[in-house]
Amino acid sequence: MPRVFFAMLPVFAAIVALFYRGRRFPTHLVFSAHVHAFAFAALMLAELVKLTRNDIVQALVGVAMVVIVHGYGLRALRAVYGGGWARTLVKASGIGVLYLVASIPAFMIILLWAALSS
Repeated sequence: MPRVFFAMLPVFAAIVALFYRGRRFPTHLVFSAHVHAFAFAALMLAELVKLTRNDIVQALVGVAMVVIVHGYGLRALRAVYGGGWARTLVKASGIGVLYLVASIPAFMIILLWAALSS
């Protein structure tokens, strides 16, 4: 999973660059690294909560992390690239859909690799 996150950094930066033109690619790459680092930290916290072995706590923290990561991503987009909330929401939705489509093959490759190497 961490390797997929790292490999998806430039992909996410390219998708953001499609929606926010007028800046150089390294700016999008730094933004991508920042957002991915935050998401990785949130996922790490959600994984640590599994040590409690409490399904209710795990579910609550998992949902909270999803909400927090998405909220943080929206605020980060608005802070870095500007624009109103409505425009940011529309662009973030487009970025999210394209990122989801782009990440499906990456996760399939990782699953295949894990299956073949075990």
